[in-house]
Amino acid sequence: MTDPDVWKITVVLRATDAEQEQATEAIARALCPDQFHAGPCPTPWAMITSRVSDCDDQDEAENLRALIDDV
Repeated sequence: MTDPDVWKITVVLRATDAEQEQATEAIARALCPDQFHAGPCPTPWAMITSRVSDCDDQDEAENLRALIDDV
């Protein structure tokens, strides 16, 4: 059996604040189904959520918008 690796998964979506919160909660529950477990999560994970319009790098922001526009 190989050791687990570290992965980065990027999700870009066009959503209202409420829809973004629902999506974030769904992803968190997929990663950790028992949000009230004792101690650290058995599967270490972290999530960073940011609005594209708050991005300091305008090229990156445009690239992210293009991902949605191309779908």
